[in-house]
Amino acid sequence: MTDKLFDPESIGTLGGASFAIVVINAVARRMLKIDTPWLAFVLSLVIAFAGAQRSGHLRDLLDYLIAALNGCLIFFTALGLNETAEHTLNKPPPGTVKPHAARPKMWLQSWFVR
Repeated sequence: MTDKLFDPESIGTLGGASFAIVVINAVARRMLKIDTPWLAFVLSLVIAFAGAQRSGHLRDLLDYLIAALNGCLIFFTALGLNETAEHTLNKPPPGTVKPHAARPKMWLQSWFVR
């Protein structure tokens, strides 16, 4: 096992950046009561632009557009990770009735369903 879990090189990958967004958003939802997908979207853009800046790729308008598109890709990859994990981990056993009362807050919960 390595001595680092996240580092600039791992967050510089699509998987690392997406997983970091899922982790940050889960903590923000649970601990800070920030319950909006906008946080994940903004952080995805920040990671994409920071990565492009760090690698020296922000030179003209096209580079900024590509960084924004990469931020969208990071967000939607993180969204897919979160929705897949939420659906898999919070699935009720077969034959159970879904309660109609308010759902308790889970660590992994859909970003768009209230």
